[in-house]
Amino acid sequence: MPAFRALPALTLILAILACTVNSSVAAEPGYQSYEAGTPALTRALSWLASNQHSNGSYGPYSEVQAAPAAYALWLNASSSPRAKATFTWLASELDDETSGLWAFPEADIPGEILYTISLTNNLGLLAQNSTGYQLLLDMQQLDGGFKGFYDDNGNQISTSVDTAMALWGLKHAQQIPVSNQSAAVNFLLTLQNSDGSFNLAPAITSNQYASLGPEPVSITALVILVLKDVSYTGSDPNVSRALNYLSQAASGNFSGHVYAAALSALAFKAVGKPADASKAVSFILSSQNDDGGFSDVIRSLGASNALDTGWASIALQLVQPEPLRSPALNPLVLTVLVASVAVPVVALLGAVVFFHRRKRKVLTPA
Repeated sequence: MPAFRALPALTLILAILACTVNSSVAAEPGYQSYEAGTPALTRALSWLASNQHSNGSYGPYSEVQAAPAAYALWLNASSSPRAKATFTWLASELDDETSGLWAFPEADIPGEILYTISLTNNLGLLAQNSTGYQLLLDMQQLDGGFKGFYDDNGNQISTSVDTAMALWGLKHAQQIPVSNQSAAVNFLLTLQNSDGSFNLAPAITSNQYASLGPEPVSITALVILVLKDVSYTGSDPNVSRALNYLSQAASGNFSGHVYAAALSALAFKAVGKPADASKAVSFILSSQNDDGGFSDVIRSLGASNALDTGWASIALQLVQPEPLRSPALNPLVLTVLVASVAVPVVALLGAVVFFHRRKRKVLTPA
């Protein structure tokens, strides 16, 4: 091969090699995409459908579990008769002040119910001027917070979880006066720690029996979601510090808490942090039980339940993470990889050119 032809050929080979290396790097798997989660979502929704009772509940005193379950089923199909059955049952519980929901009232559960009913356009299931609105609003205390959690002395106190859920539900149902909303927000902000996390109460970091906020990560994610819905942005100092805390939790796989991961995924999506949302979704997918359901490690029973399965299913449907590209390869490493292949090729081409010239000298007449 003549030298003037060998050089372009060599250049082409080197270019192909470089592209091959870059392609192999880009093809490395990142976090699981939404498509990878579709079978997991199908199994989770099947679990919710198969464990629903005929009246739409998930068993006695299951309002706290039924709300996210119905929301997840509705997201999958807004005309779902199963979702409608559960929302109808929940609405009847809210309307009836003698129901089990109000027997030992805690603001977080009716707040969660009202939030999911509002988002799914099912407020029409509630009676006009439902007593549930006022019963929930009456649970707001002088400190601005909503009561629900019982302390060691048996007294109901204001907490971040009760306040956030109550505010969430009343806000979306448009049933809270501006002054009450401001008082609730101010109470929430008093519970933020220097690391960005939020406490359950002024003197209580968290409590595993607070089903809708059993540990600091889920509490913090919940508060971020509520603050976002009352017009706070990701750049707000309080929200920014809380997001940094959640990001650190995401890097540590949420300490095994799938409920916290589900709320965090929704919070990351709400403020435009797709990389962290991807981490949360990946962890959710890795935490699914064999039966298709989910259960947070902090729950005492340990078996799949409608609360964790519902919120996990909501996150899998609403959060579509971006598959992460692998980081760019170090230029030095790329040079070494290309050279390791190019050097033998150059040597081979040189040998071909050399022997080709010798052959031409022998065969050319004098």
